[in-house]
Amino acid sequence: MTIKNWWENCLLREELDGKTPSQEEFVADIWKVRLGDALPVYQQQDIFFDRTYASPDLKKLVRFVLRRLSNLTGGKTIIRTQIAYGGGKSHAMLTVFHLCTLKPELFQNSTVKTFLEFSKIERPRKTKIAILPFDKFDVHEGLEVYGPNNEKKKVMTPWGALAFQLGGKNLFQRIIKHEKSGISPAQPIMEEILSYPHKNNESTLIIIDEASIYGRSLYMVGKFGPFKDFFQYLTQAASALENTVIVATLLHTGMERADAVGKRVLTELTQIFDRMGPETIEPIKHADVAEILRRRLFRKIPSEDERKQIVNRVIASWELIPNLSQIDREKYLEDRVYKSYPFHPDFIDVLYGRWIELPKFQRTRGALQLLSIILNDGRNRDQNVLIGPSCLLGPEDKEYSQGLSTLVDWTDDGATWSGILQHELELAKRLESQKLNIKNKEIEQLVVSTFLYSQPEGRKGQLNDILRLLIHPDLQEISSLRISIDEWKSKSWYFDDTLGEQELALIKKKNVVSIHDSIINSMTEEQLKEVVSLMEEYIGKNDWVPTHKKQFVKVHCLTRGPESIDDTPGIHLGILEPKPIQIINQKHVPDEISKLFNTTTLSGKARTFKNGLLVVVPDITHLPKLKEKCSSVVAWEILKKSADYKKLAKEQQSKITNMIKQEKKQILGMVRITYSTVFLFMPNEMIENRLLKHRMNLTHYEQIVEILRQEDRILEDLRSDKLLPNGGLMLWDKDAISLPIQFLINVFYRFPRLPFPESLNLIYQSILSLIEQGKIVLKITRPDNSVITYWKEKIESKLLNKETAELIQIKGAELNSINDDIILPNTTNTIWTPPIKDINFSHLLSKFDGILIPKLQSTKILEEKLVEMVKNKKLCLIIEDEAYCGDFSIKNQKIENSIITLPPPSVKINEVIQDAYDNNIWENNTAKVLDLVKFISERRKSPIPLSYLIEPLTNAMKSNKIELEPKTTPWPPKSNVDISSYRFNLVMKMKTEIIIDTQPKGESTTSEEVKSHKGEKIEPKDISEEEEKEIEETIPSPKLIVDLTPSIAELDGLNELIEEIKNEGDFTWNLGIKLSLVKEDIDEKLLDKLNQILELYWPEHKFKRD
Repeated sequence: MTIKNWWENCLLREELDGKTPSQEEFVADIWKVRLGDALPVYQQQDIFFDRTYASPDLKKLVRFVLRRLSNLTGGKTIIRTQIAYGGGKSHAMLTVFHLCTLKPELFQNSTVKTFLEFSKIERPRKTKIAILPFDKFDVHEGLEVYGPNNEKKKVMTPWGALAFQLGGKNLFQRIIKHEKSGISPAQPIMEEILSYPHKNNESTLIIIDEASIYGRSLYMVGKFGPFKDFFQYLTQAASALENTVIVATLLHTGMERADAVGKRVLTELTQIFDRMGPETIEPIKHADVAEILRRRLFRKIPSEDERKQIVNRVIASWELIPNLSQIDREKYLEDRVYKSYPFHPDFIDVLYGRWIELPKFQRTRGALQLLSIILNDGRNRDQNVLIGPSCLLGPEDKEYSQGLSTLVDWTDDGATWSGILQHELELAKRLESQKLNIKNKEIEQLVVSTFLYSQPEGRKGQLNDILRLLIHPDLQEISSLRISIDEWKSKSWYFDDTLGEQELALIKKKNVVSIHDSIINSMTEEQLKEVVSLMEEYIGKNDWVPTHKKQFVKVHCLTRGPESIDDTPGIHLGILEPKPIQIINQKHVPDEISKLFNTTTLSGKARTFKNGLLVVVPDITHLPKLKEKCSSVVAWEILKKSADYKKLAKEQQSKITNMIKQEKKQILGMVRITYSTVFLFMPNEMIENRLLKHRMNLTHYEQIVEILRQEDRILEDLRSDKLLPNGGLMLWDKDAISLPIQFLINVFYRFPRLPFPESLNLIYQSILSLIEQGKIVLKITRPDNSVITYWKEKIESKLLNKETAELIQIKGAELNSINDDIILPNTTNTIWTPPIKDINFSHLLSKFDGILIPKLQSTKILEEKLVEMVKNKKLCLIIEDEAYCGDFSIKNQKIENSIITLPPPSVKINEVIQDAYDNNIWENNTAKVLDLVKFISERRKSPIPLSYLIEPLTNAMKSNKIELEPKTTPWPPKSNVDISSYRFNLVMKMKTEIIIDTQPKGESTTSEEVKSHKGEKIEPKDISEEEEKEIEETIPSPKLIVDLTPSIAELDGLNELIEEIKNEGDFTWNLGIKLSLVKEDIDEKLLDKLNQILELYWPEHKFKRD
């Protein structure tokens, strides 16, 4: 909901609307009313009571007077009014005067009824009124007064004025001697004077106004004694009479600050009144001011409900103020904002709480005049919902308003304060012009509010108090306002810089900021050089490039010409020196920028690598601000080194130190903002500029990359095929077979038709992918002119950085080295296609045809690779039915006649000993290596390399199964030693082999079952006694077999059993387990489930029904 401004909700009184009233128009002059010469607002009773607020103390005053005049209880005879807070004493006297002279038609007036009802009387008693206006009484000329029949007479004494007003000529004649002698009548005669109206059944009311001012004049001419006597006799006489009241104001406005004479007069008169025990009344108190002002100034305000809605919005906006307690919220909501509307409560408080102390401030009449002025000033212009300091701001064409000018005149030194406010308001307007979030002249209001709180001189305001004056319901956040306040404080010449963080005040003496600014305005040539040096220092300190990119991007700080930037491949970020560059639009290129892109020297040598060049330049509008900030830092440092520094207060010294630190931090941020335009070389080979967005979390380079990315100019994704001759990037010359990698990289930095190479890694990865996929060959020439090639293999990217690295097309490449994976079958990069078991050498060689697979530099390359892979047991070569795989050299063999295959499975010790023994290879317990190789090769139906027997024979020797003959022969053999003729003997005492076969009890294990367990097929046959004897002689050691049927629990002891047997000798173990499961109702489903479990451990076995 939008809240209307105060002037849209409230209508001014007709007599004030559009006018600039004088202060006299707000003076309730009772003597003028008596003479019938006052303004209608005071003269006409209906208008007067419509604008009168029946405050609690004013009602008490009226009750005291009216009830005493009617001789009723609760009345008071002598009443003295005070003006300690808000004034209003003249208005109070005039209220009593009008009520005692009330016209019959006014008895129904609401305000009049309020007074009468509170006084508990129906009508005031008929009363004779005598007024002693001592501010009109001249010591030498006297005063012209009116008698009961409106006759005139000039009198020279207060008692003469009193007598003539109450009884005309007759009563005046009674004291004629006293009039002429200047001696006051004593109490008896004074009683006659006061009681004279009583003869006509009338009461007597004496109104005394500002007695002290007349008493002071009498004192100065030596006539104060009779005046004192007059008051003594008057108060005593009134106290002795009924139906008689004296309402007196002794103090003249400003008398409390008068000289010693004035103070003495006031003291002595006060003592006279105090002897009679008067009732002291302060007609206006703090709580009454807003209502008095509201009634006097406005003829219409919103209803209670409307006011409550407005107030609630105002209070809600104050939630933005930090540390505002709940007590504060309730206090302002209930007691202040609502009751003071449409005035801001703090605005009224500062006027009546502080400005009232100024001699020229005329309390209520002064406030009314001021407010009437500022209400007319602010109407149709002020944007606030409450009347406050914003109404003191002048229109755009004026320095400040008439209201503010009035306030300045009321200060102790108007001329000085006028100059101070002029300076500070100009500063505020400059700051506001730079702030997008400051839309309601908040900084100007800040200046005015601080000025209000700074009076009288030496006073100060609290930040939260001033914030309440500035915050309004349309303000969404307070941070911008707080920043603006701090900025104003840091730039103000008259802000009191000795105060704490939460205090604000203006002073007449210039602060350290003014000294600082004076230094700036009078800098020497050397000091100006310091400013430039500081600016360049912080330009150099800025992080132009993120840390992880610094190795790829070369920064050229403070670029002053073409020679400042290298013309080399790579990304070059030029940072122009801090001088203004005028840029008209995106395509406008200043001459100095054009030279940077097109030349490398002052002589005009053409630049080659333009696509990798980026030039950042300062903004012409922000550069002066950067220079200004650097000037500020230098000025603070000069001040800190000066002799004046020691004369400053500690708070000011601390501020200087803090400002140096704070502004140095700000310089870096300003450098980022100042350098806000980048020039680029575009695909159309034109230079253009782009504006950076000042994202503080990104470096300038990262912001530039974002711009290039948005324009699709960044090399984000590069398919490796794009780098090939027909890839579309036009990197290769028409008939070129090779392309140097450095040239390929350089092309991206030269030609803007190519994407900007923000990351070389993409290019490198694409090259590596081409090499690994076998689409291109990498060739590197070593310093000794030897060459190494890479094809279909993973290599490190650092190889691409070799100066001689170049890419060779398949059709023009010759490999001088081969990757193992190319030769090995069943690998990703294999050239064995389609998959076959083996391949002969000539067939493999023919695949290097220079079409899909590069040619070899020579056949020797393949031969050497095969020898290497055979040596490393990666391949096996079969030449004339002999296999080679391992350490044996095959260099002397005719490899071109070989068949290439994968290495066969290794030979197990049982194949060499037990299986060969069973097949009679160990004739007379002796066997040659060659015979063993032939046996295993025939059995496997594939040649086995001699080298394959070294490991199982070595293991057999270590376990004492065999021994080499002769024993002196070295074993294991050295490389390249032919072991085919080596002979081994079986050891006579063969180790016993134990087979433990778990069987159900009652069943035995036959030798056939044992052999079947070993996987041999046994044909039953009859053995003669000779054969049996021969077998016994041949088999060195018997086999021991035990029949065990352990329970599941007993299986845990199997390990212990084996360990115990091991202690009895070095046995060869062969353990077989036969698992028999017995259970009723084993259905097919359960059988399948058990077989699934068994398969997890022994996939080749299955349970079968017995």
